[in-house]
Amino acid sequence: MTKTIEKFYNRFEVIKEVEPKIHPNGNKSRMILCKCQCGEERIVNLYDLRNGSSKSCGCFMREIVSKNKKKHGDRMKHSEYYYLHRTFNDIKQRCYNQNAQNYKYYGGRGINMYEFWLDDYELFKDWILKNIGNRPEGYSIDRIDFNGNYEPGNLRWADKKLQAINRRSTK
Repeated sequence: MTKTIEKFYNRFEVIKEVEPKIHPNGNKSRMILCKCQCGEERIVNLYDLRNGSSKSCGCFMREIVSKNKKKHGDRMKHSEYYYLHRTFNDIKQRCYNQNAQNYKYYGGRGINMYEFWLDDYELFKDWILKNIGNRPEGYSIDRIDFNGNYEPGNLRWADKKLQAINRRSTK
């Protein structure tokens, strides 16, 4: 049974399904012709559309880079902005996309993102930078209370060792 294809995925509007991509091992990937909000058409793997790894033709990241360069100059490396933006999107996927790989451990358990951050990356980024600072090398966002939401007061930077301790399986 084939799952229905949604009409919109992030900045892409689905136009039609096209010939599948056939891999050397014989497996097939469903390919979709999409139109980006900026007007550019792209053929995208359906799996990448559904899991959120293909969000636009590339215009979205160009906008973010351009916006951050204008707004912040050289005060912070582009890679840090990219990291925070990727983290922001990953959190939303884990909490709200039932097709996301880890949804069952987050959204499936009722873990959500602070409602004011949901559609406002800048607000999320500004809170992170003001309250927990720049990301230390080798650290990532961690929820202090692993049963709590992604919200102010429940986030910190943590290394892999601390994150491994702060799991349901170790409590």
